[in-house]
Amino acid sequence: MRMRKDNNWVPFNERPEWSHRLAARRHRARAARRWPESVGSADSRRLERGVGILHQVALSGYLQHSALNQRYLLIMKDPSRGGLQAMLESEVQFTLLVTYQAPAKESPGRYLRGLFKDDKLSLIRRTDVITVCLEQISDDESSVHALNLLLDLVSIGYEPSEADSGTLNEFVGIWSSPTDLAGHLCARLENLDAIRSRYWACVEQCYPSPQGRKDTGA
Repeated sequence: MRMRKDNNWVPFNERPEWSHRLAARRHRARAARRWPESVGSADSRRLERGVGILHQVALSGYLQHSALNQRYLLIMKDPSRGGLQAMLESEVQFTLLVTYQAPAKESPGRYLRGLFKDDKLSLIRRTDVITVCLEQISDDESSVHALNLLLDLVSIGYEPSEADSGTLNEFVGIWSSPTDLAGHLCARLENLDAIRSRYWACVEQCYPSPQGRKDTGA
């Protein structure tokens, strides 16, 4: 049922008190996109200062997503840094540090995926990434972002070692294969991530189990 509008009704985005806020927000968004380009052609001192600011913002957790996006653009546009390949190792370590500082944030995991978007197999060979992911889940079994990252790793081709399998069995349940493990993770996410529960239910259908499965964390 739609609400009736009187003759004096004005959309929110056209109201004077909101138009200024929207204009300011658009200005900040445009400035955020242009900033890496302007810094990319600046002197090295200004460049390092910009990287330092993004470093602190990302670690603080406030506006972390924007800070990591700008950091990535800065790395890609600054020729003196040698591009992503030259900066990959330091960026991975920085991302893991941010993950420790703000485990409840989704941005570090997304940034990590972006670093390996053209070479996903290299991501599952990173024992440091897998270790941090499992540690997060061990510390908080309801960590949606860590479970999501683990699901991505399994989907790419990560096969847990015997030691990792023992850890996973404690909070995921008994699984017989990586495909079955992925299904268990989907079931877990379906239970924990209420906003995207239907999405996880659909993803789980890609990993069928003959015996069926039950979320052990419910």
